[in-house]
Amino acid sequence: MESGELLVEGPETNRIKARFNGTSENINNLIALSQSGYSSQELTINGLNSVTADTDGLVDNETLVSAGNFTIDGALLNAATSDLKSTVNITSSSDNSSVTFTITGTDIDGNAQTETITGVNANTVKGTKFFKTITQISSDDAATGIDVGTEPSFGSTLGTRVSITATTDESNNTFTIVGTGTDGLSKTETVYGPDSGKTVVSLGLFKTITSITPASNTAGDVEIGTAPGYELIATAEGTIEGAQFKLVSNTANTANAETFGLKKGVTTMLGNFVVQPTTTSPAIGIEVTENNVKSNYTIKFDSSDVPVFFNSDGSAVSASGPSGLALSWNETSGITDIDSIYLGTASANVPIIPNGILATTDDDSLLKSQSVNAGNITFDGALKDSKSLNGKITIFCNGDETSNSFIISGFDNTGVYKTETITGVNSDTAIGTISFNEILSISVANDTASTINIGSQATSVVFDPSVITIDSDGSAPRNRFTIVGLDQFGNSQTEVIEEYSGNTIIGSKVFTRIDSITPSMDSASGGTANFSVGTKRVGRLSISHTVDNVSFKIDTSPNADKIYGFKTQDIRAIIDNDSLKVSSLSGEPVKVEIPSGSIQNSVAEKISLTNLPPEDLITFVMGGGARKISAEYDKFSESEYTEDIPELTIKVDSSNNNKVEIFDKVSGHSIASRILDVNRVFEINNTKFQFS
Repeated sequence: MESGELLVEGPETNRIKARFNGTSENINNLIALSQSGYSSQELTINGLNSVTADTDGLVDNETLVSAGNFTIDGALLNAATSDLKSTVNITSSSDNSSVTFTITGTDIDGNAQTETITGVNANTVKGTKFFKTITQISSDDAATGIDVGTEPSFGSTLGTRVSITATTDESNNTFTIVGTGTDGLSKTETVYGPDSGKTVVSLGLFKTITSITPASNTAGDVEIGTAPGYELIATAEGTIEGAQFKLVSNTANTANAETFGLKKGVTTMLGNFVVQPTTTSPAIGIEVTENNVKSNYTIKFDSSDVPVFFNSDGSAVSASGPSGLALSWNETSGITDIDSIYLGTASANVPIIPNGILATTDDDSLLKSQSVNAGNITFDGALKDSKSLNGKITIFCNGDETSNSFIISGFDNTGVYKTETITGVNSDTAIGTISFNEILSISVANDTASTINIGSQATSVVFDPSVITIDSDGSAPRNRFTIVGLDQFGNSQTEVIEEYSGNTIIGSKVFTRIDSITPSMDSASGGTANFSVGTKRVGRLSISHTVDNVSFKIDTSPNADKIYGFKTQDIRAIIDNDSLKVSSLSGEPVKVEIPSGSIQNSVAEKISLTNLPPEDLITFVMGGGARKISAEYDKFSESEYTEDIPELTIKVDSSNNNKVEIFDKVSGHSIASRILDVNRVFEINNTKFQFS
């Protein structure tokens, strides 16, 4: 335990850390300069650090004859690569209402972000997300006469309170502030205006601000700025089965809590990203304590795809759910697009090359078709300033460039500066071997014989948290796709998705980056049939309550994490009369070991194992010194077990067709492994199974 930390009781030891953090300072016109306001019309965000609005600052009257990427070449090109601080507007004089536009870039914290905007008929449509940078703008179909511009917004990475200063009396007027809070969720606050010559400030902290709108015409000029903001940050290291936050209930403490913004504070438990559960998804249990009365409920999604409280067994919606808890589902991450990663054919055991709208594969992303002179090449492609290229360099030579060479300089995917020399080819495409994130320069040894294109071939695809979808090409037998990448926490993960003829298969694991997708066989029709790899949006389930009014505990079922995104503890360890009792709450095996270098004596320690399947138990004793195990056990006969044989799931090992794994269907526990004999038969629980 460290100084300044607090330990709280619970089934496990949870550590709470708290700090009081200053987030902003007082600058009266940092958000919007002095201006008059009009009823229900947004004020112009034009403060000291804003970017000027520009209706075609990114894309200027461009037309695409099919799905593809627009060229970002407007007046805000440079700002789009560094600090755009804006939302996106799309304008057209034509009917593009059937077209979906995808904006790719980063949010205020520099995290990868996309937004999909549906086009309109001879009008302007405004996006809602705050973009710090924009690296790609694409459409899923042909689009005519498209302007893409910006509308300035305000961002503060730590969050700020908003100040409103008036030259005349605005105390009867209200101003609605819209943006996101420090938790990254949508936030709206309405503030009454100040008296003449005075300033009022918002109660809450805003991380981004996309609009400020007066309810009525202002009597005079107002200016919008930032005000000192502070945030009490309390974090619990552990899992959600531990005790919840509570305020000590006494008069003095309640008064002091208001100073820290906690008198009406709301705590929200935000789940991890998951695919939206359905009405058929298993329920998770929740024990709620209100006014010292404990009640048991379950959480499920109803027929309207809304999370609600059901009764304790999940059979019906609760007639009187807990009054102090609120459930919310926010599906805000990623895009749903059937071929956002790939559309094409498959070759057995050959990784696909991503070519969808989320990928950077583009044959002229750096240089459009032109002849160049010896020396450094000036880029003019859509990704010329990209710092997230994630791909190898491709050079298409329209003529004979076999005696020519190209030197590529830039930073690879790990941020290391590298150079690569690519030798030209004759009427073909040369492909480099290094995956670059950013290209600093490309030089050519000699004048080119004809025109060349310089592009990129994606080696990985980065996107907002999403699950992967595969649309079948009708292969028979089924094709398996091994997907390797990073999960929503940046950890490596692998998922295998098996296609079903004529169906779109949705994966279960959430990815933020794909490094490879490898099919197990050629696609149908002799490898000529197309299939597609796409993404599907995911969301988060949250549970909110007013601090100190209610507490709750989530059931430790694996479904809480896998289906609803709430991570509960996997094991419980209890010291009982000098014995250590370890319980698995997730159904997974528990590994107990004595730490290396320990000086504690492990002689005569007792380990109790319960709820074991009727299979062989193999125990290993390792290390130096005396090694001995004695055991006591209750005999459990095979016949006694077979009186109530559970449903089983049998899976064939993907790397060994003669090996099968047997699972309990309800709990998902692995019960046993078996090797098929020469007749492809195996036995379990006095029952034989044969594969034909």
